[in-house]
Amino acid sequence: MEETQKSWFDRNWKWFIPLLLFVVFVVFTIFIGLMTLGVFQVMKSSDIYQMALHEVQTHEDAKRVYRTRLVSVGKYQHE
Repeated sequence: MEETQKSWFDRNWKWFIPLLLFVVFVVFTIFIGLMTLGVFQVMKSSDIYQMALHEVQTHEDAKRVYRTRLVSVGKYQHE
C-alpha cells in the first residue's frame, strides 16, 4: 500500500489556525489602541481644548469645585 504524504497544512492546522487568529487579534488590538491614542493627541493639541483648559484653570469657581490645579487630562496637582 502506497501512502501519500500529507501537506504541511494538513499536518499542522490544529495549532496554526489558533495562532493565526491570535496574531490577527493582537494586531487589530494594537491598531485600535494606536488610533485611539492618536485621536486623543489631536484633540489635546487643538486650540479649543487649550482655550478651555486655560479658562478652567483661571476660573475661581472651578478651583473651588475641584480644589486642585488642573494641568491636563489625567494629570492634576493637589494644592
